[in-house]
Amino acid sequence: MHSTIILGTYNGEKYLPEFLTSLENQTNQDFDILVSDDLSKDNTLNILKSSIFFRTSRMKIISNNSNHGAAGNFINAINYSPESEYYFFADQDDYWHKDKISILSLLLSNKDNNIPQLVFSDLEVVDKELNNISKSYFSYTKFNPSNKNLSFPRLLIENRVPGCAMGFNKKLFMLMRGNINPQKIVMHDYIALQIAAFFGEIHHLNQSLIKYRQHETNTIGAPQYSLSYFVKRIKRFYLKYGVHIYKHRHNQMILKENQASVLIKLPNASTRREYEVVKQFASLELENKLRRILFLIKEKVYYDKTIETIQGFLTI
Repeated sequence: MHSTIILGTYNGEKYLPEFLTSLENQTNQDFDILVSDDLSKDNTLNILKSSIFFRTSRMKIISNNSNHGAAGNFINAINYSPESEYYFFADQDDYWHKDKISILSLLLSNKDNNIPQLVFSDLEVVDKELNNISKSYFSYTKFNPSNKNLSFPRLLIENRVPGCAMGFNKKLFMLMRGNINPQKIVMHDYIALQIAAFFGEIHHLNQSLIKYRQHETNTIGAPQYSLSYFVKRIKRFYLKYGVHIYKHRHNQMILKENQASVLIKLPNASTRREYEVVKQFASLELENKLRRILFLIKEKVYYDKTIETIQGFLTI
């Protein structure tokens, strides 16, 4: 089954060659690559164009005329991607296990592909030199990939699944292509996970199929949830936003509400079981603070971690 790898790049010269090498080593080579480059100023484009994939016409590069940001760059890549059976998000600093495409493609092929399907694997957490930090992202971040954490209402406010671990089918891709305004979403992988939960199914694999590199320029990364982590996080946010920390957190919630509004505007959304809850969440900003908090309590819109839920309630 043919696949398309959707890759967003931006000044990725440091780690991109290793990622491309991991693609060359894939046991399943039935794939092409769609790259959206977000106006890189380093050697990224030269590295891409010198790769075997570009030289053999298996890679198409879209060069943006202006910076789209991480989410916009990936949505741009989706909009230019060809139709394939399966799709995989990729980050420029990834390093994939040689069987990643084979294993996730097989997992997808055994699902009902008449509906949107999304699968994801565990990840090995590594440092910038690919040295092991933890064999399991699930364990390292204390993330339990249970149905409770991969369904609504929790997905309204939280995504713990990295896009680089995901694979999805054509049904999900067709719902995304041309239908997502990047200005109204938090991140491309977050809305993909929501679409799968809303319209189809999500499945996970307790096997690490990617080396998830941690370094100073990670967009998201793998947080190790602990008391010290939250203390450092609060300190970092305060140093960055100062007295405006409340406004920042509140704006993040508004962006999640905007993303919910994108979800309910997709074709046939009104027929889904969770439609009313998502619709109410999308218009939550129109309510006063007390009504917003009461809605979160009533619908059990909680984060996986209690301290995150408390912060969310304080800044809703």
